[in-house]
Amino acid sequence: MTTHSTTGELPVALINLEKGFDKGQSLHLLDEVMAPCTQTHSALIVVNEACWLTPRRIPEREAAHRLSQLCGTRYEIVTGTLERSYHPPALLWDTNRLRLVEFSDERSDSSRWAHNTARLAAVDGSHADLRVVIAHCDYASGERRMMEAQTLAAQVRPGCPVLVAGDLNATASGPHLPDRDWSRVPAHKRHHKARQRPDGTFVTDTRALDALIGVWDEQAGARRGGVGLHALAETAWDQQGRPDRVLASTTYSHQALLIDWLLATPDIGLVPGTYRVWDGDPAHTDHKLVTATIRLPDRAR
Repeated sequence: MTTHSTTGELPVALINLEKGFDKGQSLHLLDEVMAPCTQTHSALIVVNEACWLTPRRIPEREAAHRLSQLCGTRYEIVTGTLERSYHPPALLWDTNRLRLVEFSDERSDSSRWAHNTARLAAVDGSHADLRVVIAHCDYASGERRMMEAQTLAAQVRPGCPVLVAGDLNATASGPHLPDRDWSRVPAHKRHHKARQRPDGTFVTDTRALDALIGVWDEQAGARRGGVGLHALAETAWDQQGRPDRVLASTTYSHQALLIDWLLATPDIGLVPGTYRVWDGDPAHTDHKLVTATIRLPDRAR
């Protein structure tokens, strides 16, 4: 297997694999969906809907093995929990570059709001530890997403770079982000990602994301408020000179939104030209692969 030198730059991949590829029965599809990771040499892979724990964690181990073979390195894997359904998230890391220091789940941490949070350290000690919050917010309730955003914010603590990665099931405010004509959405689905105004019309519900990264100020062309996180999608847009087009959506649905996010604290940089949303085959999964290379600060001496 290929060995990669550990530096402060870490390639990251994020994907929601619908029902874990038939709960692990169709893991051969990883070779196609995750093929871009052979180019990016991902050090971290965050997976939503990693339904791979049964039987006896066999699919979980098979997924780690397949991705290791695909990318020419050795990944280890840890699977978290999701209270509302059996769609747990998973985190894979390149053991040549990173080691897992801690992981919070229902078996190891009595604080349930900290679950699905990991801390990883560089094998060679070259950069600061990274705290990874694996998120998968409620798909149908903006009120629940707001509560999840508020509890997630408590994990953004000084002294350790934080990366939030996952399907947040919501977009943020701002004209540069994809939006929907809610009059064209079936009535029973409008409340999933929109909120109703007093006049009965619907508008996209951006409250949860705005709570984390701030509300878009159209006059200033910047975000206000938030909890100290920035979206790598917007950082890439800034680096490109803010081209006059909406940012790429991350699903294959009609009037698709950007709902799969990589959010980071200010001490985490984005290597220019590395953020990308990859088009794939919607027959395999309803979400697109998102990749980026982050730059971590040096370890304090």
